Amino acid sequence: MVQVVETAMALQEAGCFSVVLECVPAPVAAATTKALQIPTIGIGAGPFCSGQVTPKFCKTIWACSDVINKRSLEYKHEVESKSFPGQITLHTELVRLMLMVYEELETMV
Repeated sequence: MVQVVETAMALQEAGCFSVVLECVPAPVAAATTKALQIPTIGIGAGPFCSGQVTPKFCKTIWACSDVINKRSLEYKHEVESKSFPGQITLHTELVRLMLMVYEELETMV
């Protein structure tokens, strides 16, 4: 544990703006985060880091990217085919698309 904290502190003193802690035991990540004035970003390092990055092998909690990508491609097609904006305003269309995404996401929960 001491070596990780000391190394992180040396990086901070060298001018780093943050430190990534990957696959570090949670108590080590907690001690490192507490010792530093810069943020720690955890990747499989427990809940005590300043921020988290979720690796691809972790459990998917909410797969909303597929819905957002699908709706974005539909919007792109409408713009390219000049069927958008038509007679409606941009604000109205964005609200319609947001509602469609929300309704589709509700079915996933």
